[in-house]
Amino acid sequence: MSSTQSELFLGMRALAKGFLNASTLQQAIVEHARRAEMCGPAAPSFALLLVSGGYLSAEQLASLLASEPAPAAKAVPKPALPPAPPVVFGKFGKYNILRELGRRRGGDQEAVRAPSCRDGHSEG
Repeated sequence: MSSTQSELFLGMRALAKGFLNASTLQQAIVEHARRAEMCGPAAPSFALLLVSGGYLSAEQLASLLASEPAPAAKAVPKPALPPAPPVVFGKFGKYNILRELGRRRGGDQEAVRAPSCRDGHSEG
């Protein structure tokens, strides 16, 4: 969760618990944006601004932070498995035999003959 989102949720929880009203929260957000623009990354956090600006007491901030839900763990994608190696039925020299081709169902083989003179065909 980004810091901007967590700051927004902190302000929304303070509003929901009645620690701040909407206009006070808006003033705090404007003040925080102004300081962030002036100071850049060195600007105080929104939580620190709420306490130091008198918007919240330290006890109220502690109560908000204690009730903060634990950050959800990001789902780590499982690494893709490499493709399974092919099943090798045998070897022919440097080649792996993966499956047999050319058989008809049932294992029946028909003889294939080339046309010859005896079949009634004449050459030439």
